[in-house]
Amino acid sequence: MAPRFRVPSPPRAFGLISGIALIFSVILGLTGCMSAKTRRELAAEYFHIGPSFFELKNYDKALAMYEKALSYHDEFSETSYNLARLYISRSRYPDAIRVLEELLGRDPDNLVLLQTLAYAHAKNQEPQAAIATYTRILAISEGSVVTLYNLSVLYEEADRREEAMSTLKSALRLAPDDADVLRRLGYLEAEHGSGEEAAEYLKAYMDIKTDDAATAVFLTELYKKQRLYAEALSFVEGFITRTPNNAGILFEHAWLLITQAEEKPRGMEVLGKALEAGFTDKEKAASLLLACPDSALREVENYLVEKKILTEEEAKKAIEGAFKPKT
Repeated sequence: MAPRFRVPSPPRAFGLISGIALIFSVILGLTGCMSAKTRRELAAEYFHIGPSFFELKNYDKALAMYEKALSYHDEFSETSYNLARLYISRSRYPDAIRVLEELLGRDPDNLVLLQTLAYAHAKNQEPQAAIATYTRILAISEGSVVTLYNLSVLYEEADRREEAMSTLKSALRLAPDDADVLRRLGYLEAEHGSGEEAAEYLKAYMDIKTDDAATAVFLTELYKKQRLYAEALSFVEGFITRTPNNAGILFEHAWLLITQAEEKPRGMEVLGKALEAGFTDKEKAASLLLACPDSALREVENYLVEKKILTEEEAKKAIEGAFKPKT
């Protein structure tokens, strides 16, 4: 699946301060006298250093600078927000939530703050608080794809499947080419809805993310379940032109060639390539034997046993399963 939650996009931090050493010298010069004005100026200097370390990915230093800034003066809202982001990056979610709630006390409809708060609640394993905050965001503005995406994740985890699907479809209406939304919606439809619709979503996703082999295999299996073998074969052969050495998709290609196209020589060649690429899935190997036409069965069985993908007993069991009467 796609990432569990999508991170809200923060506003761009204040510009980088290249002369960090110079700013430190100013700070040192200010520490002698500590009037209210001076304390605010000192906080401002620490505040301006923080983004520099943040951009350099020196998060410990950035965190120290922001905390220093707030220790001298607590009215730098942007500093507090960046501090909350740093707390999140360090998995200090309760600290981030505390800071964000303080900021929202002064600016209750700030969508950036609400997005970040909801994300922090979700990461802190507080799904109901996260859902409530995301719902609050949608009451202010219905146009946030990140909000809808993350809310759908929370709904799914709460077993509220219909709401998960409808929320994600709302996100898709806002952003029809959003790859994450298309992929997640495809998997949700496959599990809880229509296999046909799932295939459409995942095909649209694959048109954007053309090298996602795991989803390519999943989509091929969806086509197979719907007996859309021609579509599956066309899709697989197109994918292989871009990603020729993936074991999973090579196996799917071999499966289709041997069992549906009845191109045994070519299928055996592709099966060999799949094994060379690292294919070892016993369950899928057994599925190949189950679907094999009589004309190819023994050759495929012997090959899988010879290459130690299946034992003789496993191969025999798979073949016997093909001839069991249905009850």
